[in-house]
Amino acid sequence: MGWILKQHKLLKELSEQSSASAKHISLRLPVITAAKISALCELYPTRTRTEVVLTLLENSLDEYGKLLTENEENAELRKAFEKLVDKYIAQYEKEVSPRKAFVPEDE
Repeated sequence: MGWILKQHKLLKELSEQSSASAKHISLRLPVITAAKISALCELYPTRTRTEVVLTLLENSLDEYGKLLTENEENAELRKAFEKLVDKYIAQYEKEVSPRKAFVPEDE
């Protein structure tokens, strides 16, 4: 598996505080994945389950982005991915914007 995280990188990420958006996602995990997350939570008791999962997701997505840039055959996929990421960043920023509370929905 090309996305396996290096231990030193994971340790560094788990020691840092991540910021989160207001976007919530609920997932049903395979038993082995849930067990691995629980094991990491026990190894890093000062981190919440959310922090551990976010760290793993962020690192995996970063690695995926790197894989797309390493192979020129993935150029179109990389451009599409980056465009969609930008689209969703703009959408999510609007959802958490403090100004949104003062702007009527029909504007």
